[in-house]
Amino acid sequence: MPEPETTAEQGGDVYQEESTSADEAAQSRAPEQSASVVATTEPEPEKPLFSHEELAQFDVDDAHAGSVIGKMLALFFMYTVIAMGLVGWWTFSVSSK
Repeated sequence: MPEPETTAEQGGDVYQEESTSADEAAQSRAPEQSASVVATTEPEPEKPLFSHEELAQFDVDDAHAGSVIGKMLALFFMYTVIAMGLVGWWTFSVSSK
């Protein structure tokens, strides 16, 4: 069975040599690649994400959702007030006996 220390040392040396040669190759290619990227890259005109019609529809939908949520909150509040009143009445009627 091979010793772990020996294989770890060998694996570390091989990795360092490979990474060093890969770094050198990347550095030698970097100036060539950056020059070609700069030459071919043109700024694209900015295009809006949504049209004016879509924005108007978003406003209409938002107003409708706000109205529906407001009605739901009012309904839940009224339910809570009625339920609280009934439970309060029931509690006092049972405890006074």
